[in-house]
Amino acid sequence: KATVSVLYCDAVYMNDTHYTVGLVPELMRERQPMGTLPEADYWKRLCPWLSVEGNTMLDIYDDGPWEVCEEEVEGWKEGMRRDGFFVVKGRDWGFDVGGLDAGVRQLKLHGWQATFISMYDEAYGMAFKLQTLVSQSTGCTKTFNYDFLGYHVTPPTEAGMPPHRDFPHCPTESWCSDDPMMPKIVSCWVALSSVDGFNSCLYMLPACKDRFYKSGRCEAAEEVFTTNESFQDIVALPMDAGDFVVFSHRVYHWGSTSTPLAAHPRTALAFGFSDPAYKPPYLVTPDPFPSSPLRFYLAAAQMIIYNKRQDGPWPLTSDEPSDFAFLRSLYKMVACAYDCFDPLYTKTIEGSPVLGHIVHS
Repeated sequence: KATVSVLYCDAVYMNDTHYTVGLVPELMRERQPMGTLPEADYWKRLCPWLSVEGNTMLDIYDDGPWEVCEEEVEGWKEGMRRDGFFVVKGRDWGFDVGGLDAGVRQLKLHGWQATFISMYDEAYGMAFKLQTLVSQSTGCTKTFNYDFLGYHVTPPTEAGMPPHRDFPHCPTESWCSDDPMMPKIVSCWVALSSVDGFNSCLYMLPACKDRFYKSGRCEAAEEVFTTNESFQDIVALPMDAGDFVVFSHRVYHWGSTSTPLAAHPRTALAFGFSDPAYKPPYLVTPDPFPSSPLRFYLAAAQMIIYNKRQDGPWPLTSDEPSDFAFLRSLYKMVACAYDCFDPLYTKTIEGSPVLGHIVHS
């Protein structure tokens, strides 16, 4: 009978459900044979309270997307046109979001970046739930494009991403032709833990207060905020677990630095949605719940593309030879899956600034 040694435990409570986050040496990333990582077995053992190609996936799919009323939709549309974002609170996901929060902590404890939470059905279930709401509230029809990132900010010193726009440029064709304040590309940032000013809150500058919102230039904070009073336009977005914000590709936003007053780490998961005619899905054959290997290749590709933009310390941003060796192995696995990816996505992977260091280190 197999035994599991646990050197560290941290209890995570959410909705009266208890999850045990514990260090299991034999499950550390560096101990895993590379060839086994795309398969479901390892991920099931790492976070046994989450589902991989299991019943949770079927339950979410059968339950279908959320039903929303016309009044809600009109309010969200108004927020998107005016501010470039809107916040949704109190939705029932059909599963306990606390399980994903605990999963992100378990991943980080075992040497993985939070984006690999996308190995689990619950993460893809979020994207499935969000898609109809996003399309109804942001103009032209959008689909989940498989652009996702996970976040884990550990107090008291780690921080979210610094101020930026997801698109530094603002092409005219990135806006809906029949509603020019509605974007063809949006992100949805879901809080997996509660989020406040102590554990790294998300901050946004409303579009109506941002003179560069549709100009196609400027990410420098000293140009965006030119007076003392302009800092008062910034909006903080504290959230409970499960709340989310939908925002356009041009909103100026960032995550703050955590503090010693934080009660726990800040965990979150972001999804990208787009008009497929403008930015197609990353998968040639879109699937609400891709196979375990495809999930792994997508997460690995995201690590290559966004390697230098992750918040919180991620060992694969260091200059350690072993880290580059691991990234090189991930890249080789991703390259073998290029037939599954849209050509524009493979071009993005190949254009990643970190790729030269991976290949030649």
